[in-house]
Amino acid sequence: MWFDALTNYVTAAGYGTPRFEQCWPADIHLIGKEILLFHACYWPIMLRAAGIPLPAQIVAHGWWTRDGQKMSKSVGNVVDPVKVVEAWGADALRYYLLRELPIGSDGDWTDSNFARRYNGELANDLGNLVNRSLSMINRYCAGIVPQPGAAEAMDAELQALASETVKRFPARVAKLELNQLLGDIWELVRKGNQYVDQAAPWALAKDPAKAARLGTVLYHLAETNRIISILLTPFVPTTADKIRAQLGLGQPTPALADAGRWGMLPAGQPLGAVAPLFPKKEK
Repeated sequence: MWFDALTNYVTAAGYGTPRFEQCWPADIHLIGKEILLFHACYWPIMLRAAGIPLPAQIVAHGWWTRDGQKMSKSVGNVVDPVKVVEAWGADALRYYLLRELPIGSDGDWTDSNFARRYNGELANDLGNLVNRSLSMINRYCAGIVPQPGAAEAMDAELQALASETVKRFPARVAKLELNQLLGDIWELVRKGNQYVDQAAPWALAKDPAKAARLGTVLYHLAETNRIISILLTPFVPTTADKIRAQLGLGQPTPALADAGRWGMLPAGQPLGAVAPLFPKKEK
């Protein structure tokens, strides 16, 4: 039975047809750790015997437990992903699974930890940054992305962290360090919130002589949100699209290179409708 199961990988990829050459060999053969023997020993032997190239690498992922126990239907501690999506949204589930489980290790699902990450990281950190950044552009700039002026030290620090986060992206993905990559992105999200507190746009708005500085601060926030939306696209695609829509940008998914170029958000760009991304919920 396991022999037939393994051959499905090449037959599903179109073995014997021109399509096979386009999608084989696999860059990553991702499997559960309990079947590593079949895929790391028997499967390569079968491929060699058939003259078929081997996958570039084999990666075994861990298991999910719940509250420290193995999930079991008989015990009744299985997490129902459909119910989680209905209650919290698909992006919240994607985020938790990718943030909580390092590839290669086991992960433990707890309802309290899910709620903590949702309310703390998605609602408080990301949602708060996007909502207050764009709400202040609505309030102080009539909903138009302002023209930035000369950058100060805190502006340069925000730009530098955004650039460094983008540079780390390819290497993290190549090593399947997805939870660490999300940690990098959240470092930028939190830096954006710190920037708001330090720059205090609400105080700048009270002084007409500081209008140019206010425009610079608000532009830096809008551009940071644009970059974050690109970095988050593989993880929470619906949320990333919402951020870009609120920035008044189109729907086509931008390339990672677009995140690496600071200043691509055009001044004078009208914002879209601003709305909370992740309303807070009780667990």
